[in-house]
Amino acid sequence: MVNNEKKPINIIYGLHDNIPNKVAIPLVIQQIVVLSMDLVLPVLIISMTGGSREVARNFVSIMMIGIGIGTLLQVLRKGAMGSGYFCAEETGFLYYQASALAVQTGGLALLCGMTTIAGFFQVLLSKIIPRIRFLFPTEVAGLMVAMTGIAGIAPGVSAIFGIDDIKTTIDTTSMLIGIITLAIMVSLNVWGKSSMRQYSIFIGIVMGYILSSLFGILKVDDIGQLVATPFVAVPSIRMEWSFDERLVLPFFIAVICSTLKTMGNLAICQKTNNANWKRVDIKNVGNGIFAEGIGTSFCGIIGCMGLNSSSSSVGLSIVNGVTSRYLAYLVSGVFIAMAFFPKAAALLAIMPAPVMGAVLLINLGYFIIEGFQIVASRMLDDRKIFVVGLSLVLGLSVDLLPSIYAQFPVQLQPLFKSSLAVVSLTAISLNLLFRIGIKQKSTIELTLGTDSTEKVINFMEGSGAAWGARSEVIHRASSAIIEFFETALGLELVRDGKVKLEVSFDEYNLAVKVVYNGALMEFPEKRPTDEELLNDDSALVRLSGFLMRKYSNRIDSCILGESCIVQFHFEH
Repeated sequence: MVNNEKKPINIIYGLHDNIPNKVAIPLVIQQIVVLSMDLVLPVLIISMTGGSREVARNFVSIMMIGIGIGTLLQVLRKGAMGSGYFCAEETGFLYYQASALAVQTGGLALLCGMTTIAGFFQVLLSKIIPRIRFLFPTEVAGLMVAMTGIAGIAPGVSAIFGIDDIKTTIDTTSMLIGIITLAIMVSLNVWGKSSMRQYSIFIGIVMGYILSSLFGILKVDDIGQLVATPFVAVPSIRMEWSFDERLVLPFFIAVICSTLKTMGNLAICQKTNNANWKRVDIKNVGNGIFAEGIGTSFCGIIGCMGLNSSSSSVGLSIVNGVTSRYLAYLVSGVFIAMAFFPKAAALLAIMPAPVMGAVLLINLGYFIIEGFQIVASRMLDDRKIFVVGLSLVLGLSVDLLPSIYAQFPVQLQPLFKSSLAVVSLTAISLNLLFRIGIKQKSTIELTLGTDSTEKVINFMEGSGAAWGARSEVIHRASSAIIEFFETALGLELVRDGKVKLEVSFDEYNLAVKVVYNGALMEFPEKRPTDEELLNDDSALVRLSGFLMRKYSNRIDSCILGESCIVQFHFEH
């Protein structure tokens, strides 16, 4: 994170803000609900081993401890540990395929051993990523953010309409409850006061539970299961591990998918928390991935599944306008405490599907729009348009045409079950391929007065699009160059009228070097007075130089032999 942070106007409680307890309680409940949605996955894992309901409940309780510790590690800022953002961890589908294969092959001991190793894989990746940041330009990061939202559309819509693997027809009751719940959340967000906006998801969930109970979606057996669950129970942690080299590839693929997802989530956290955001802080992302890897290894050691960052939680924090670290600490602590109070977990376990779908959809919209805004913040030439467009098409094909990818080798199935992974890997590969032929420096020689303004604009926009530069920076650089050309032409500063223009770019800086023969232009830090402009002919030159200094962040000038050299520097 950088020193020029500025809290955006849509964020009520920012990263460094404390939250009053009366405000924090419903916000914590909302986050807990969202993060608990995938806790059905550990139950499914236990069912594959033929374990009892008590074993499943204990496994979920251990998973809650893992989620709490993982979230805490992510929000820390201790050396290389943690991004410092509220980017909560959860147990997600990314590790489900590999975990299921592990328990079917060698039971829970093999699951725990491979999960521990997977965490170490991710720790190693976190150290490599900052060194290969060129593979993750801003438009690729934005596409990953958008795809994180798009990938959740199918499960969210299916949950609202009451459709699953067994039931394929629309349940009108489920649809009605889902739409009403979604409408309540959206209405409170759009037309409610700021306090209502913070509680919108919580209120929608409560109303969803009530409606589900009235219309029979929440069944008597579900309530009976809740009543029968004990209030207090200490989780039993069994530390048993084994290893099978045949599962290295499936777990490594899960690590790659999880890492790419976390990169997108942390990119949106950075943008959400800073109105002055310009680019992804890849070192900060690496620290966040390091924390996630440690958290996943911890989960394997204590006996549960791997972790990945929660897009829904990040989206919820944006919807509520609350991204405070204080909230992250509370969520982490409550999750760990819930492991010892299984009745709370049971209440979340019976959450009606249409309510879950409504919560998911309201978060996804923010991710999709924010992702494409990140993509659009950069100038795009044909190469970058193909990177974004082709990657998006291939990623969407995974969700639209799953039968095609089902024919791929079994070892690769986890990769091609994730549209996010396909989009990310395709975009990274195409970006690397299309870098061939792109020059880090562009040079052009111009003659003042012969369509030089139009040529400067075309040259700068073409170079900026090839590099993926911000359009605002390219515009300022073009304005400074045009101002220089007009002044040099009008005051005859260039002896033969010929100017050499050299532009270079490195993501953090745009440098423009102007070389010509003639008189060196002055670039004063103070504007000439009106009296100087009336009585001193050279004051016009200084005025133009003063204006050019306003366009750029720094100007250096010198005379080398017979050549005058002016260098404009623009922060990017």
